[in-house]
Amino acid sequence: MLEKFPIMFFAVIMGLCGFVLATLELGVVMDSPIALVVSEISRWVCLGLFVVFVICYGLKVISALESVRSEIHHPVKINFFSTFPISLLLLAKLFEEYMMMYDVLFVLGIVIQTFLTFYVIAFWIRNNMELKHSNPAWFIPIVGNIIVVAAGKKEFGFLWYYFDIAMFFYVVLFIIIFYRILFHDQLAQKFIPTLFIMLAPPSMGFSTYVKLEGYDFFAQFLFSVMLFFVFLFFFLYKSFLKLKFFLSWWAFTFPSAAVVMAVFKMCEIMPQSISWLYLGGFLYVCLCVIMCIVSVLTIRGIMDRSIFED
Repeated sequence: MLEKFPIMFFAVIMGLCGFVLATLELGVVMDSPIALVVSEISRWVCLGLFVVFVICYGLKVISALESVRSEIHHPVKINFFSTFPISLLLLAKLFEEYMMMYDVLFVLGIVIQTFLTFYVIAFWIRNNMELKHSNPAWFIPIVGNIIVVAAGKKEFGFLWYYFDIAMFFYVVLFIIIFYRILFHDQLAQKFIPTLFIMLAPPSMGFSTYVKLEGYDFFAQFLFSVMLFFVFLFFFLYKSFLKLKFFLSWWAFTFPSAAVVMAVFKMCEIMPQSISWLYLGGFLYVCLCVIMCIVSVLTIRGIMDRSIFED
């Protein structure tokens, strides 16, 4: 079974960490002690699961190296390797009050993420990539650069580098992927949930830009783009209702959490506008429903081992 343990499992950690961060934002905006308790428990669950997944994938590297090589040379699966350093960075953010733990997680995360950014882009250049291989999962290595900014401390001078690279490639990849979606074959059913990844760059871009520069026209631009895709996916809800469960369903979670965090951040920026609070509360409830459904289906898939099928 270890041979079939997919790198995509680290997307579970991303989703869970995103939920914890969104709950922390809820606690700040609503001044809710319950939200803080839930986030405190959940972050340790995230850390525990991360350790389990690292052990499992480490054993896979030792016992089934060829399977790992096939993943890292796969035109689609290669993008999911960035879920590992992203998980490290998100955990660093969740445990930033523990300085030693934060430093270890953040340094490991930024080193691996930087390497994978160059490795994946070099892979795209060296190989004859076909348009049918393009899908929103291509955003994952790019989103990882924004997570560096989210996890880093504001005084780190290099954060602008990661933000700028992420925004540049977001535009490039968005044009390619949107062209493919509109004018070529539809995404395979197992990759339809990855459409939600399109929410992550503008939502995380908004939150991190506000962190670095404050609220201005560009921040509003990113927030508006995020809102457009949120409303678009509500219009496309029928496309998601009859999907067979795959591990890729975790693509619903982190981007949704990133949207919730962005809306709650807007609540802090514009406390006089109650509409953002209502929208954030509604989206947070939607996030909780998504998390429950995806978690239950994942546990069931692990129990019957269907989740390890390609």
